[in-house]
Amino acid sequence: MMSDAPCDIAVIGGGLAGAAAAFHLAHLGFSVTLLERESGAHQKVCGEFLSPESASYLSELGIDLLQLGAAPIHEIRLTAGDAVAHARVEKSAWGLSRYALDAHCLTRAAAMGAQIMQNACVTNYTFDAEKKIYTIHTATKKYIARKIIVATGKHDLRAAQIRQGRERHAIGLKMHLRLTPQNFSALSDHIWMGFFRGGYVGLSCIENQRANCCLIIDKARYKNIPHDALTLLRYVAQHVPQLSDLLQDAQPIDSHPIAVANIPYGYIHHTLHTTSHIAPHAPYYVGDQCAVIPSLTGTGMTIALATARAAALDLRATHDGAPRRYENQCAQLVRHRMRIAYPIHRLSQSGWPATACVHTLKIFPQLLRRGIVATRFPGV
Repeated sequence: MMSDAPCDIAVIGGGLAGAAAAFHLAHLGFSVTLLERESGAHQKVCGEFLSPESASYLSELGIDLLQLGAAPIHEIRLTAGDAVAHARVEKSAWGLSRYALDAHCLTRAAAMGAQIMQNACVTNYTFDAEKKIYTIHTATKKYIARKIIVATGKHDLRAAQIRQGRERHAIGLKMHLRLTPQNFSALSDHIWMGFFRGGYVGLSCIENQRANCCLIIDKARYKNIPHDALTLLRYVAQHVPQLSDLLQDAQPIDSHPIAVANIPYGYIHHTLHTTSHIAPHAPYYVGDQCAVIPSLTGTGMTIALATARAAALDLRATHDGAPRRYENQCAQLVRHRMRIAYPIHRLSQSGWPATACVHTLKIFPQLLRRGIVATRFPGV
């Protein structure tokens, strides 16, 4: 079955980047169809840390994080072995589940006029050079669009080439927890990042008096650990002693964590390396389809929001006859930050060198603040 009429732009993927892109495009006057594979908002593997820069982009979407119940974060604490370092966040950061955030972003996109099509799992798309239109294929229907934005996050279309980052052996795991009232109060207002050989973990408060525990671990180590949530919590408490008290008597919301495999950390889309050879009709890749920065930077959701906004503005500019500049803009932002973030990501999993590094950051906290700034995307 074919869609009735072509839209200006089809957005493939209804996560944070896709919903933000659909919102901005609809606000700019384009007819937009967003195609989301799931039937509704769902949990995703994510640290669920919204930096002040992310909050500035969300405010453009009319989203009030405090009204959504997000937990404020004013301090970042790092630990490895017996070492602890910390730094204040100059402006409020926030903890909010992806379930709540993505659902609200889709609602805002629909309110702005975007057509949201759920249960629309895109398998591939084709471009007719003569008619200058895309045909987007799902299991039950075909959609026609003049331009497309690919915002499928860490998932790839079945017909897509496997993305290769600088590694593909990281497993991402996420658990929502009920902490004891005393421990929830002790965790509030800050986020812990704990480093151990072969991985790292983030722990912070989110809405509804819950905490989010997100773990990045090497695939080889994960194979030797039972995959239930309670065992993983014991593993975290054993390898990150500074978190053991906070996790005492913690109760996972679900018996098993949600997981994502083969995260291509260090990935940058090839169009950001060949910015002078981009065809005018080429897809726009946003969010994790544009670049996959290591999770410890807390920059992933900012990249999703920033690239979604940049793609929408570039589509508006090219519609008015200006040259395409999206890839050039993204390349300038991504390359420098990735060069800094990826070595930090590798160092954080190195064991005693990571402990020595955290000891150094405790003595020179200004280095921690500089590292945070150097890996963050600018806000609006």
